[in-house]
Amino acid sequence: MSEELICRCKGSLTEPFTSLNDLSVHHVSYNEFEKQFGELSRWCEKIYETITKVPSNALTRYLRQRYYEELYEQGLMRLRLFHQYSDRLHERFPDLKSNIQDKMMRINRQWNQLESCFIDYLDENFDRILQDLHNELILFEDWLSKTEEQLWIFESYRINDISIEDFQFKLHQHTILQDEIKSRNSRVSSIIEICERLRNDYEQQAEQVPYDLASDLENRWHQTWINSVEIQCKLEERLKSLRTDLTVFSGIVFYADCYFGLFS
Repeated sequence: MSEELICRCKGSLTEPFTSLNDLSVHHVSYNEFEKQFGELSRWCEKIYETITKVPSNALTRYLRQRYYEELYEQGLMRLRLFHQYSDRLHERFPDLKSNIQDKMMRINRQWNQLESCFIDYLDENFDRILQDLHNELILFEDWLSKTEEQLWIFESYRINDISIEDFQFKLHQHTILQDEIKSRNSRVSSIIEICERLRNDYEQQAEQVPYDLASDLENRWHQTWINSVEIQCKLEERLKSLRTDLTVFSGIVFYADCYFGLFS
């Protein structure tokens, strides 16, 4: 997160509203103040838990950066509204000063804690992001190679001297593998998105971004997905053929038993 964004957002806290929805034209009440306090406090608590309790590496944080920047600005806007509402309430009901100040101090402490988490979470480090990206690509390439090998085994599978039950089990195994391949689609898209963003955000270091490798792995994944679909179709056709052969064979045995039964 850039320092410019933080300073700009913080500076907006003291800016007055000038629209028709300005708080000065609305009735204020302590009940509404407490309601806003509760909503803002729960919002801060929820975002704080999300940031601190969900484990993430530099790559994930970078991918979610814009989302959390928007949350940060949204939180500051809500805090700004709450500040101005409390000022209006204090002007109208000065006897409530201690109650208002108590809640303001509590919400400010809560926000300062959350803001610190925002800044740490969104602190960019190109080298760390790049290292996590390389690690991600290594893991993905390793998974892809193993998956390609598994698909080759399924593709070369023969149906000679095999029961329908065993073949159904093989088909089930391939279906699971195919689902896993499909589930990697979002991961591939995320890697490409990160590479593109890094090249745009760090133009002077764009050559260090392994975009070509990521693109090659994306193409390999896509071809692997196509191969899995083709293999699934072939396996289903083979199973259908096995069932047909079994039905024909059972019919022959049945009529043979009937025929020889007549002469026994």
